[in-house]
Amino acid sequence: MAFWFELGKTRKRKKNELTFKASHTNLEPYHLLVPQKINWNKAFQSLSGETVYRHSLKNGLWKVYAAFDVSQFDFNRKTINSTSPIRTDLINDNFYFNTSYNGFFGNNWQIITGLSYGYSNNKIDLNLDKVNNTEHATHIKTKFSKRFSDQLKLSFGTELFFTRFDEDFISGSDYFQSGFQEYLTATYVETDFLFSREFAMKLGFRGSYNDYLNEINVSPRISLAYKTGKNSQFSLAYGNFTQAPKADYLKFSDEFSSEKASHYILNYQYNKNRQILRMEAYYKNYRNLVTFDGEHPGSDSHFSNSGNGVAKGLDIFWRDATTLKNLEYWISYSYIDTQRK
Repeated sequence: MAFWFELGKTRKRKKNELTFKASHTNLEPYHLLVPQKINWNKAFQSLSGETVYRHSLKNGLWKVYAAFDVSQFDFNRKTINSTSPIRTDLINDNFYFNTSYNGFFGNNWQIITGLSYGYSNNKIDLNLDKVNNTEHATHIKTKFSKRFSDQLKLSFGTELFFTRFDEDFISGSDYFQSGFQEYLTATYVETDFLFSREFAMKLGFRGSYNDYLNEINVSPRISLAYKTGKNSQFSLAYGNFTQAPKADYLKFSDEFSSEKASHYILNYQYNKNRQILRMEAYYKNYRNLVTFDGEHPGSDSHFSNSGNGVAKGLDIFWRDATTLKNLEYWISYSYIDTQRK
């Protein structure tokens, strides 16, 4: 058996609510009862907790959330690449915090604003090699929206992302340090048009600047929806999306551009009398994907954005709670064809 406990409590008042929860897991008792093929030096253990606070204000709601977890394990693993077992020792610490406000002001303007912070630290021992990495990530976001009429709604906002990643690698007498610091600012505008009861359009764009890559991107997006009947509609969507390469690459080089994708999506939905049919076909084109030489990325790798890819597919979902008495069933089918360099 495993040793596990959880403790939690919620306290409510007229305008406030506070919840907290803590838990601990230890697999050592389970390993003592059940023989293990892996030679464990220390069984998996973890300690975690979270808290949520909500406060109702005159024109909105304020929320605060925080969570942490600490985990550790240590084992020796046999491998065909070595005559001796390889030791893996991992200690992982995580902390996450966010606070947000959702409210109204002025002449029916809505504001949604928030801030989040995440921290992660990994200490890894692989035999004589040691890896220690730390990541700090902050996200600040503000969005304003207003419905001017039944036919027009406007939304716009800004975002700021900050990421700092540091990693130390020690192998015998060799020491290597890598990392990066990235600021990304973005702004977006989105407009909803309702031309008639049957036809609607959402039009927008997103602009961003990444200081680490020294790059500006502008991404247009549009979606159309048309009701073919009281219970059914078609929708068509197109959009461009960008994403910075992941930390496994950025920690070695800043000679990148953002990875990019264009999405084309056609959707049909029918919903009547507890019966739902959804069909969606899509085509996605990927550009500027990161490539590197060698089996694994490293400080001596040659990086580029010469990769590309496509993904096309079909999703079908049927849910029926009417045809057969006292029985509800689902049927789903997915097909995907993808290629990537």
